[in-house]
Amino acid sequence: MVHLLALSAVVRLPIASLHPAATEILAAWTRRVSGRGVKDQPTELRLLWSSTVVPAQAKLFRANHFVVLHPKGDTQVTSL
Repeated sequence: MVHLLALSAVVRLPIASLHPAATEILAAWTRRVSGRGVKDQPTELRLLWSSTVVPAQAKLFRANHFVVLHPKGDTQVTSL
Protein backbone atom coordinates (compact mmCIF):
# COMPACT_ATOMS: atom_id res chain seq x y z
CA MET A 1 0.00 0.00 0.00
CA VAL A 2 3.01 2.32 0.19
CA HIS A 3 2.71 3.05 -3.53
CA LEU A 4 -0.91 4.18 -3.03
CA LEU A 5 0.10 6.45 -0.16
CA ALA A 6 2.73 8.03 -2.42
CA LEU A 7 0.26 8.44 -5.30
CA SER A 8 -2.27 10.04 -2.95
CA ALA A 9 0.33 12.56 -1.77
CA VAL A 10 1.26 13.42 -5.38
CA VAL A 11 -2.32 13.94 -6.64
CA ARG A 12 -3.42 15.44 -3.29
CA LEU A 13 -6.53 13.26 -3.08
CA PRO A 14 -7.54 10.30 -0.93
CA ILE A 15 -7.51 7.02 -2.87
CA ALA A 16 -10.18 4.34 -2.64
CA SER A 17 -8.59 1.02 -3.56
CA LEU A 18 -11.12 -1.67 -4.54
CA HIS A 19 -10.15 -5.34 -4.91
CA PRO A 20 -12.91 -7.58 -6.33
CA ALA A 21 -11.80 -10.77 -4.57
CA ALA A 22 -13.37 -10.63 -1.13
CA THR A 23 -11.09 -12.83 0.94
CA GLU A 24 -9.55 -12.11 4.32
CA ILE A 25 -6.05 -12.04 2.83
CA LEU A 26 -6.96 -9.50 0.13
CA ALA A 27 -9.18 -7.33 2.35
CA ALA A 28 -6.19 -5.03 2.91
CA TRP A 29 -6.40 -3.97 -0.75
CA THR A 30 -9.98 -2.70 -0.31
CA ARG A 31 -9.61 0.47 1.70
CA ARG A 32 -9.33 4.22 1.58
CA VAL A 33 -5.88 5.75 2.06
CA SER A 34 -4.63 9.32 2.33
CA GLY A 35 -1.02 10.22 1.70
CA ARG A 36 1.11 12.70 3.60
CA GLY A 37 -0.43 16.16 3.64
CA VAL A 38 -3.75 15.02 2.11
CA LYS A 39 -6.78 16.45 3.89
CA ASP A 40 -9.82 14.24 4.42
CA GLN A 41 -12.34 15.19 1.74
CA PRO A 42 -15.28 13.53 -0.02
CA THR A 43 -13.58 13.68 -3.44
CA GLU A 44 -11.36 10.69 -4.01
CA LEU A 45 -9.56 8.81 -6.75
CA ARG A 46 -11.04 5.31 -7.12
CA LEU A 47 -8.88 2.45 -8.33
CA LEU A 48 -10.21 -1.02 -9.18
CA TRP A 49 -7.66 -3.82 -9.25
CA SER A 50 -8.18 -5.97 -12.33
CA SER A 51 -6.70 -8.82 -14.34
CA THR A 52 -6.28 -9.70 -17.99
CA VAL A 53 -7.16 -13.34 -17.20
CA VAL A 54 -10.51 -14.71 -16.05
CA PRO A 55 -9.78 -17.32 -13.37
CA ALA A 56 -11.61 -20.65 -13.23
CA GLN A 57 -12.55 -19.87 -9.61
CA ALA A 58 -12.95 -16.49 -7.93
CA LYS A 59 -10.48 -17.42 -5.20
CA LEU A 60 -7.76 -17.76 -7.88
CA PHE A 61 -8.11 -14.11 -8.96
CA ARG A 62 -4.74 -12.36 -9.28
CA ALA A 63 -4.70 -8.65 -10.06
CA ASN A 64 -2.03 -7.52 -12.52
CA HIS A 65 -3.11 -3.93 -13.14
CA PHE A 66 -5.64 -1.33 -12.00
CA VAL A 67 -8.15 0.91 -13.73
CA VAL A 68 -9.35 4.33 -12.62
CA LEU A 69 -13.10 4.42 -11.97
CA HIS A 70 -14.66 7.63 -13.22
CA PRO A 71 -18.31 8.65 -12.75
CA LYS A 72 -20.35 8.40 -15.95
CA GLY A 73 -21.37 11.78 -17.31
CA ASP A 74 -18.82 13.79 -15.33
CA THR A 75 -17.09 15.77 -18.04
CA GLN A 76 -15.39 18.39 -15.87
CA VAL A 77 -11.63 18.30 -16.36
CA THR A 78 -9.44 19.62 -13.60
CA SER A 79 -5.72 20.08 -13.66
CA LEU A 80 -3.60 18.53 -10.94
